[in-house]
Amino acid sequence: MSRTALPPVPSLSVVALSVAALFQPATAADYVWQGGDGAWLDASRWTLLGVPGAGDTATINGTGSGAVQLNDTRSLDRLTMNGGRLGGNGTLNTGSLVFNSGRLGATSFGTGGTVNVAGSATFDGAGVQGVALSQQLNLYGNST
Repeated sequence: MSRTALPPVPSLSVVALSVAALFQPATAADYVWQGGDGAWLDASRWTLLGVPGAGDTATINGTGSGAVQLNDTRSLDRLTMNGGRLGGNGTLNTGSLVFNSGRLGATSFGTGGTVNVAGSATFDGAGVQGVALSQQLNLYGNST
């Protein structure tokens, strides 16, 4: 009777490292709104053809002609407003806000809406920022 050698069994540490590599968090992405009026959930409006989420950054550019409609609850690492408008009756939770110019809540997508900023908020004194009366902007960190 011949004996067949069994393949070597990997050590527990090799197995643990291999499994851990499969569950690494996704790298944060930087999304930029492509302009025009549209829904936040429309992946074709963002540069990466996806929808920004928790851990990502989102930038809204524009000269006032582009409006982003947010009608549900979303989370981001950072929102940068370089013009354009963010409206709708949804809630945006963000780690930080860079508000260079633009408008919050000033769209034809309905009244209401909330932006919660957990960390720092920066407002550019040379820009024009607007927050509609129906929009709620909650600043929980330091503002500059």
